[in-house]
Amino acid sequence: MNDEITRVTPTDGRPHIDVSEAQSDPPRRRPQAIWIVPAVALLAGLWLGVRAIIERGTSIEITFRSAEGLEEGRTRIKYKDVDIGQVTSLRLSEDRTHVVVGADLKKQAAGMLVDDTKFFIVRPRIGARGVSGVGTLLAGAHIGLDIGKAKTERLQFEGLESPPAISSDMAGRRFTMKADNLSSLDVGSPVYSHRVTVGQIVAFRLDPGGKGVELTIFVNAPHDESVRKGTRFWQSSGVEVALDSGGVKINTESLTSMLVGAIAFDTPGRPQSSPLAPEGTVFELHDDRVRAMRQPDSSSEEYLLVFRQSVRGLTEGAVVDFRGLTIGEVTRIGVEMEAPDRPPFMKVALRLYPERLRTLNGEATFSESAPPRALDGLVARGFRAQLRSGNLLTGQLFVALDFFPNAPKAKLDWNQKPLELPTVPGALDELQSSLATFANKLGQLPLDDIAKDLRGTLQRLEQTLVSLDKLTKTLDGELAVEARNVLKDARRLLATEGSMQKDVRETFRELSGAAAAVKTLVDYLERHPDALLRGKRD
Repeated sequence: MNDEITRVTPTDGRPHIDVSEAQSDPPRRRPQAIWIVPAVALLAGLWLGVRAIIERGTSIEITFRSAEGLEEGRTRIKYKDVDIGQVTSLRLSEDRTHVVVGADLKKQAAGMLVDDTKFFIVRPRIGARGVSGVGTLLAGAHIGLDIGKAKTERLQFEGLESPPAISSDMAGRRFTMKADNLSSLDVGSPVYSHRVTVGQIVAFRLDPGGKGVELTIFVNAPHDESVRKGTRFWQSSGVEVALDSGGVKINTESLTSMLVGAIAFDTPGRPQSSPLAPEGTVFELHDDRVRAMRQPDSSSEEYLLVFRQSVRGLTEGAVVDFRGLTIGEVTRIGVEMEAPDRPPFMKVALRLYPERLRTLNGEATFSESAPPRALDGLVARGFRAQLRSGNLLTGQLFVALDFFPNAPKAKLDWNQKPLELPTVPGALDELQSSLATFANKLGQLPLDDIAKDLRGTLQRLEQTLVSLDKLTKTLDGELAVEARNVLKDARRLLATEGSMQKDVRETFRELSGAAAAVKTLVDYLERHPDALLRGKRD
């Protein structure tokens, strides 16, 4: 204070201040506390705005078939469950067939927007790979991201309706399978090696030529090193039941393979001796393990068979058998008419593999090229083709090649392509023909006359048996009376002639034997009255 203060000494001796003359400074103004909150809010807003500008990345557009589960301002874009963006807009495409999703990504996602990056909607799903997306039941669907490896950047993407089977950062290799049909396989079906899950099917499509199906599988590292150039692949779906000398064998990879199908592979021989298969190698997918592990055939030859009988039960792919050894299959079945007044005949095309009929020394035993045309000698010895039943329950047929020494002579026409092999009727057809011939001959017999003669013969035989019965009874009565008379005379003679007792005893023994023989004869005739006509049986 700069005010001047005058001190006056009063009469009582105490100091005295003159207050009336004192002057004070005006009071200072202090800031009020209510303005602190808006100031803090302004600073926070400025900070968030600056941070948003700093972290703001790139705006992109993603096209989906449907916007199910997506919402503007709420649906998040995530990579490995880390939030990297948000959906900002939803609109229909110009042709109204798709939905265009606008999204803003954070600055950290700038390097992820390359040409092969994939966006997909994560929803709850149940498939061959199990249950996925369970967390979206409460939090809602979100858009997932799989970073590509390309160098070219882009801002417009075509989204996937489901997550890719494998992510781009998974280690392993892809291979292509060629199959006749898809069977029960699907994306996500497992791939097994020695019953260990080593990969899965990631895609499939029809063959460009329309003759089958192409499947793409992914084998995880380090199991992909087990795939060699000599590796064999086969479908391992369902249960395989085999019946052989060892009994019944049931084989299956797992319960999953029975439900959703599976692929299995193995390398015959010594796997390490076969080089590694590079990524993208094309393999044939066989129907089962037996066909897959069979020794591959390096050559094949086409032949033709002509049958004058029905080929019902014979199908394309049926086995061609030579004494239990499978040497080929049926490729085509057709019919051809010779003339309107003659019955048609059936043509069957075969594909045979000569290498399957080589001797233990490696020599070819059956081939067009086998010098000096050994097939001519085989045909001269009765080599023929025949249809035989492979299954009595289903009626399926197969082609059997064998030797028939009594077959009619035949000669090959080497100018015909494909070469036609001679045939013989099937055993069943021969049996049917024999039965038909027997039935015709049986129908020509005078069965009515034979029946009448047989009836007369039976009546005469019955009368004969009645007569024999009467004769037996008569003989039985007369012989018994005579025997009793003889015995009475013998007793009388023994009583009067003592000297002749010995002779009488002898005579009596003979008479007793004769009586016993007569009794035996009578008993035998009672049991076998026809013995009077036919004699005594042995």
